[in-house]
Amino acid sequence: MKTVSESIRAAKSRAGSWPALARLLGVQDHQPRDWSRRGAIPPEYQKAFVETCAGLGVAVTAAGLDDLHARRVRAVRKHGGNVSRSTTTGDLKAAAGFKR
Repeated sequence: MKTVSESIRAAKSRAGSWPALARLLGVQDHQPRDWSRRGAIPPEYQKAFVETCAGLGVAVTAAGLDDLHARRVRAVRKHGGNVSRSTTTGDLKAAAGFKR
C-alpha cells in the first residue's frame, strides 16, 4: 500500500463495511473511517490493525506502517510543517502548498 489510508480502505473492503471493520478491531464504528481520513492509526491500535489485516488477507505489517508514517513525517518537515500524531492528510497538503 502507498498510504495508511489505502491500507485502511483495503481492510474495510475485505471486511465489507466500516462497522464490520470496527467490530473486528474492537473499536467504535466511526474510528477506522476517521483514521482513514486522517491518514494515521493511533499507536495503541496499530497492533490490532496489523493482526486484523492478516486475518483479512490484507498485506500490512508493523514495519510497513512505520515506514508509511516516516514518509509522512518527512513530507511535512520538508515543507516546514510540524508533525504530531493528529497530523492529517489535509495538513500535509497544506504544508506542501496545496489549497484545501
